[in-house]
Amino acid sequence: MTTNHQTTDSLTSLTVPAARCDACGAVPALDLPGGYLECPRCHARRVMLQGAQAHLAAELAPLLGIWAQHWQAAGLTERQLTDVLELMSLTDLAAQPEAATAAEGGEGSE
Repeated sequence: MTTNHQTTDSLTSLTVPAARCDACGAVPALDLPGGYLECPRCHARRVMLQGAQAHLAAELAPLLGIWAQHWQAAGLTERQLTDVLELMSLTDLAAQPEAATAAEGGEGSE
């Protein structure tokens, strides 16, 4: 029977050509499906970012559809609406709750 120590020694003695991460240049990196060479840290970050993007899209899709229909009916073009979305930033979005609270006379209003 092989002990954990023997297995670890066997695995660490394997010779694999060192590859560099496409994102940060760290070694070792693995060639992953999709053609990425990534270190563990960059791979985890990319997977989390993809998850965040998918989550945001799922949450916003219904609202954005209604928003776009409303403003297209008012006469704006799809390109104009796309321009509006491109102008929005996380800073703009983060400031919205404070502005809404102040407008309602809540906390943060004078």
